[in-house]
Amino acid sequence: MTIDELPGAIFQALREMDREADTVRDGFPTGLNWYGGHVRPDQKRPRTEPAWSRALCERLDRSDLSAINEHKYPGDSRKRCDCVVSGDDWLFWLEIKGAWKEYWRTRSEWIYRSYLLHPLAPDLDKSRTHTAALDLRRIETLSRDNATHVGLLIVGFDSHAAPMDDDIEEFATLAEINDQPWLLRHDAWSDEHRQGERIRLWLWMRKVA
Repeated sequence: MTIDELPGAIFQALREMDREADTVRDGFPTGLNWYGGHVRPDQKRPRTEPAWSRALCERLDRSDLSAINEHKYPGDSRKRCDCVVSGDDWLFWLEIKGAWKEYWRTRSEWIYRSYLLHPLAPDLDKSRTHTAALDLRRIETLSRDNATHVGLLIVGFDSHAAPMDDDIEEFATLAEINDQPWLLRHDAWSDEHRQGERIRLWLWMRKVA
């Protein structure tokens, strides 16, 4: 598989994960939206993002690729990358971040925006240390000694009543990833587990200079 074919493989794997996550817990559906509840039914509050990266790496690793989950960043053993994928002539480091627009819009838009935009935008929750913006900064520290390509995948959950398009445009503009060398791939489908809601994927990737 070439690096150009990798986004399609990632999107296909996530579609399969969503389709197979048909568990219902405490009267609520799981799907990709609450994937942790599907794969860890024994836990009271299972985390979904680590479950995504683990399952995604397992699926990619079963193809003609090699994929490692929670791989240590060079020089800092405390920080780990969600998924590191290698092909014949490339090595791709990928961070994955969820964004639950539909869930937070009736609870706290501020929390939703903080997880997406802190510290790029003002007046957000500064205590949030695992945000999309900070994940992007982390992968940008990598050099050609460690990777040929890096990427950030945002897995979004919105609805026609509360679309994420403006939020993603704001994020990309503030993070300065709208243009070269960054490339954007996008996918979306209706959430079969939640009527009227959608699953949307934005994957930014670039070569490492």
